[in-house]
Amino acid sequence: MRYPGRVLATDETPPRAMLKYVAEQIGADAGKFALYARREETRRDHIARLMVYLAARSATGQDRRAALLAAIQAAAISDDGGAIASATVAMFRERGSLLPAIDTIERIGLAARAIARRRAERALIEEFRSIRFNHWISCWRLTRPSARRAFIGCDQRRMRQVRQTWSG
Repeated sequence: MRYPGRVLATDETPPRAMLKYVAEQIGADAGKFALYARREETRRDHIARLMVYLAARSATGQDRRAALLAAIQAAAISDDGGAIASATVAMFRERGSLLPAIDTIERIGLAARAIARRRAERALIEEFRSIRFNHWISCWRLTRPSARRAFIGCDQRRMRQVRQTWSG
């Protein structure tokens, strides 16, 4: 449970190296894992005992929000999925909670990347707006809808021409 940091799924078999390592610690045969915890009640009871022993708990909504915030910060710095996932896992571990399923971590990372991109886009648009966006919009509004597809920009002369065409 401590490594990989989450509870194994019902029919999941840990990697061979991990089984060998744990089996050596407790003096058991690694090949006997297939016989372990066939009863779901035994499995749940052992998980509960391990959680108490390791002072671990299942991830809560607050843990997921904290992990999302950490992932957003990582996504703002880098678009690398590994860095985002590492930040997410680190936050769960820092808070002392077990890792959720891998698809949950993936969804948190994807959401963080999308949020970070939207924030970056918003910041770029705000900067662009402060430079020429308002002027561009006013030109766009003065251009006929049929001509908007080919619209590139406008100057004062073009704006006068459009106004005269519409008024006359």
